[in-house]
Amino acid sequence: MKANMALSLRTWADELNARASRVRALIGDRHWLTDGHHKEYIVRDFLSRHLSPRIHLSRGFICPPDPENRASGEIDILMSDFEVNPPWFNEGAVVIVAPASVLGRLHVKMCVNCDGRKN
Repeated sequence: MKANMALSLRTWADELNARASRVRALIGDRHWLTDGHHKEYIVRDFLSRHLSPRIHLSRGFICPPDPENRASGEIDILMSDFEVNPPWFNEGAVVIVAPASVLGRLHVKMCVNCDGRKN
């Protein structure tokens, strides 16, 4: 059997969509923040299975060591390397890190599928 990359990627997308819709299916629009945090968790979980274990994935802020510079706004998925710089703060699923330890950041937003459903 020949490998089918497009089908493989489609199955991952279907899996993520199915997982993302479960909270909304049960609680409706009662609490958007919980729905959003659940979707962020799903993306973090997916990335943690496919990225190096050295990369720390969390919600958090980037805070420069210079007191005259302000911390960033909240980042949904902050990718950090604690071996470069240990975090300023790492507690309760929130981290605050120096810019030097940041590898990337993602903001998870809702989208509308082609069929008009929100996910």
